[in-house]
Amino acid sequence: MAVSYKMSEHRDIISLFTDLGEKIRIQWAKHNYNEDALVETAIDKLDEARLHQSLSADNLIHYALNPDPLQSAHQIDPPFGDLQQIMYRHARFYIEALYWCDGTTAVHDHGFSGAFYVMTGSSINLEYQFQDAERINHHFWLGKLSKPLVSKLQVGSIKPIYSGKRFIHSVFHLDNPTVSIVVRTYQDDDAMPQFEYRGKNIRLVEEFSPEFAKKIKGLRFLLSLNQEKFSYHFKHMYLESPLDERYWLLRAFYANFKQFPSIQQFLKEMDDVQTNILMKSITQEAIIHKTMQFRNNIEDVELRYFLAVLLNLPSWSDVVQFIQNDYPNETNTVIERALSNIKSHGLKIPEMTNHTLIHDYNNEEPITSNNVLYHLICRKVLANT
Repeated sequence: MAVSYKMSEHRDIISLFTDLGEKIRIQWAKHNYNEDALVETAIDKLDEARLHQSLSADNLIHYALNPDPLQSAHQIDPPFGDLQQIMYRHARFYIEALYWCDGTTAVHDHGFSGAFYVMTGSSINLEYQFQDAERINHHFWLGKLSKPLVSKLQVGSIKPIYSGKRFIHSVFHLDNPTVSIVVRTYQDDDAMPQFEYRGKNIRLVEEFSPEFAKKIKGLRFLLSLNQEKFSYHFKHMYLESPLDERYWLLRAFYANFKQFPSIQQFLKEMDDVQTNILMKSITQEAIIHKTMQFRNNIEDVELRYFLAVLLNLPSWSDVVQFIQNDYPNETNTVIERALSNIKSHGLKIPEMTNHTLIHDYNNEEPITSNNVLYHLICRKVLANT
């Protein structure tokens, strides 16, 4: 009986996605497979299918563990999600289920077109615009990332995916698991490469030469052997490198700078706009990384929720508003409980009254695991102004 049930469930799942894929294929073909037309077609057919009413995360996980052999032959290694399963495949597009166990703050655009549908879970979605200011090279740009448009995605939510800079976003999954169904082209050549956005001013592709990667490894080796020589070669390499490689160099050794006052002084004396942009971005990345490390070790659901909102919303007032939408009658209580919980873990947080800082923010204090939330909260409060 168990075997026949599994086979029946598999047939139902395959039939469901085959039906959805064929409806999309037939409708999209009427538009000559125009990539933007897939966006509207996918939204229409996903909305019509209402997959969350027929499927659960358990159904899809069971399918992933016991996949259909014909579909298994077409699985690919995706850059998104903790687990991916292709559910339908056509020569021009495919449908995939993406499983997410935790959130990510990565801001990115897309080298493909389509739409995604939240089948289970909820997420914070932030959408941006990026204004180019200076092209350093094809893989590295300076500019300005806008303040995000914030929304909360719930089960049944659908978002369009327009390729390139037309849809820049980050999506942080609040629930474990969150499952999204994605209808997408394989690749839109005119939207490649796919960019990430770091800090408020950098648009990049994580790409560098093997020679540069070897230099970084050489510096890491030197760091463990001779700090004086490391400092000398770091400065020399920084001065000789183009801007994109300077970014990766700073990022690789940012955590070590507190051991090297001479390097900190060297960077301060540079005092040029580009170096300041790189350092601001990398500092923000370090704060996010350490906060994520703390959150990953937290089991308390309410504190994980608070940290997710704090990580993603651009200012403290936005954090408060988002929590108020979810907990209209106990907003302050949720925030106070979270801050108290953070302190109980031995982490430093700023003193506040009526959502304002009592003392000036010391942004010169080196970022550590114990004070990272002090830095993050202070920055969010100051972003109110």
